[in-house]
Amino acid sequence: MEKEKQSENASLQDLLKQTLSRVNQLEDSLKNVKQVQSLQGTDQPTRAESELPKKRPVPDKDMKKATTDEEDEDGGTDGSEEEEDEEDQWVRTPQGKVEQDIVDRYKAGGTDREELEMALLESISKWGLDRSNYKKIKADFVMRCKWVRERMEDKEQEVHGKWYTEDALKKSGKFSPASIKAMVAYCRRFPESLVRCWRYNENVSEYYIIDEDKTLHRKAERTKETEAPEGLGKNLVALPDPKPAPEVVGSQVGHHCSFM
Repeated sequence: MEKEKQSENASLQDLLKQTLSRVNQLEDSLKNVKQVQSLQGTDQPTRAESELPKKRPVPDKDMKKATTDEEDEDGGTDGSEEEEDEEDQWVRTPQGKVEQDIVDRYKAGGTDREELEMALLESISKWGLDRSNYKKIKADFVMRCKWVRERMEDKEQEVHGKWYTEDALKKSGKFSPASIKAMVAYCRRFPESLVRCWRYNENVSEYYIIDEDKTLHRKAERTKETEAPEGLGKNLVALPDPKPAPEVVGSQVGHHCSFM
């Protein structure tokens, strides 16, 4: 099992290296084309350059002051601005940047790095290596990073699962025949993640079955549940009895019982 996981991680690492190498080659080719254009004296942008997000020019102080004076003389601007493409918004604004804590988690390595690499590979596999899809890949990757971050921070749920063949499910004695049938049908709805070939016989399938699924409550929730009386729902509040009933011991009635 561990060897298969290591081989799978190695293949993912190789695919990531190939992808990064391809991106570097595209950037180098773009630089070469720009150098040729500068030697020829042409100012026409290349196709790849025209597809990159345009950067707004930063005006100097004198230009900004002159513009402000002209606006004051004209009575201000009309407030109209160019509409930006949604994809450009992803790239130009801070929304399109990977947050620093995600970068730190990647540098730390471990399972966090593996999840982030998988997110990048999924974005690239979805949109391809075409330079024209650069903005889409970046936007998709930023969104997947948010999902990865939510999974990293969500430590409330613990799920324990195991791979079973259908015969192993029957012999385990943990599940009824109806439950086994329902679980197998559910796993077959997601063949890429919940079904795989048995290592000893490729004609036999294994299914990922959750053995245990428990929720870890926060401290405030545990305290609230401890204080709630038995038999009351979470949305009900137990009010104290203003006049508690007297205790009864034998024939004596009262809070302070005396024995004959």
